Amino acid sequence: MRSQKVEQLCPLCNIPATKLHSYYYRSFRDLPVFENKVLIRLKCRKFYCENQSCIRKIFVESLDNTFSKYSRTTNRLNKKLLKIALLVGGNMGSKLSQTLNIPTSSSTFIRLIHKQKFPQNFEANEIGIDDWAYKKGHTYGTAIIDLTSRKIIDLLPDREAKTVEDWLKQRPDIKIVTRDRFARYAKGVSKGAPQALQIADRWHLIKNMGDALTKLLERVRQSMKPQLVNKVKAAKEYLEPGNQALKESSYGSLPKRFSQFEQIRKYYKDGVPIRTIARLVGASRNTVKKYLHLNEPPPKIPARSNLTGYVDYIQSRLREEPEVEIIQLWNEVKERGYKGSKSVFYEHLKGYQKGKRYPTISSSSMPYWSARKVSLLLYRKRKQLSMEERELISNLKKKSKDIQTTSLYVNRFRKLLENKHGEGLQDWIDEVSGTNLKELKSFAKDYYQTSLL
Repeated sequence: MRSQKVEQLCPLCNIPATKLHSYYYRSFRDLPVFENKVLIRLKCRKFYCENQSCIRKIFVESLDNTFSKYSRTTNRLNKKLLKIALLVGGNMGSKLSQTLNIPTSSSTFIRLIHKQKFPQNFEANEIGIDDWAYKKGHTYGTAIIDLTSRKIIDLLPDREAKTVEDWLKQRPDIKIVTRDRFARYAKGVSKGAPQALQIADRWHLIKNMGDALTKLLERVRQSMKPQLVNKVKAAKEYLEPGNQALKESSYGSLPKRFSQFEQIRKYYKDGVPIRTIARLVGASRNTVKKYLHLNEPPPKIPARSNLTGYVDYIQSRLREEPEVEIIQLWNEVKERGYKGSKSVFYEHLKGYQKGKRYPTISSSSMPYWSARKVSLLLYRKRKQLSMEERELISNLKKKSKDIQTTSLYVNRFRKLLENKHGEGLQDWIDEVSGTNLKELKSFAKDYYQTSLL
């Protein structure tokens, strides 16, 4: 390839030049064509500057819109490689480039990222603040986002109020700050940008509502537990009297969990921070927070299995032939349409041994349900739920008036957020504050000073 321009402008005096001095060749990699590699051999010309007063006597024609100085790839190929590097990184980018017929080393991808120049002067008036993880669960920093361009404009090394405050004081033109309800962010924004309007973004509001809803459902589930356990025990007529296998398989190591539960409550009562408690008892911070909210540790939820549809057949076979082997039962159930794995089948029949003829499966419904899962179902629209999910929600509403009332308030809150009806927020807060739902009341109280985005 070569340029077809007859004259070129001198880069210093900007006067056209037509007198050719010499030429040389450069090679550039370009984007593939029909899955073939492309190498461009470019003829570069040198010109004499015809301006006698110009200090530049000889210059090379400029083709910066397509080819850059000292580069061996075209600008458009560099843009594609940079996108790959930012999306998947160096090692994965190198593997992906092989399949695209533009083989590039991982080091080249990393160099492309480091060559990018980031703007230093930010003119954003509306920003968002959120945390980001150096290492999830251990070390966090703060990300500053321009809400207009929807791009990250700065990263702060930690989540301290002083760091946020210092950053905002250097930018007095900021008018709006969106954030989660982290107390340190609230303090940092209040001191660093008192002129700015602070807004709680919708994602974090939904997240906070979900956390409050989960706590409420966990409390309700514990109050319903004795009733559900009695129903489950009554449904297991084929189990031998005094069998402890079911209790052990459903509840796990109960004494250990109770011991951990008591330790958590004792440490908290003595004023030990939650992070320290989690380290002392060997549990996550979320588990510590959940246990502090409950009166006793929740039982482990047994895993679901489609084997429950074959319980009647297994019972009849055990009555007909008490000495039947498990492998024979497995083959018979499989012929009848069971699609589960053999390991699951053996796990549910682990109590069926010589001298102990009691399988640990049941045709009854699950004795416990997940508070987190039900909180998600309550927030969804009814038409988004399956028939099984609708039946579960309907049964829970019948058994608990708190769940029935909570469902109404959650649906109203969802509509306020979806339709951005901020004028109805105060009425919702006043109504929730007058109920006996302490978890939602706490959420509404903390939410009183925030606005909808």
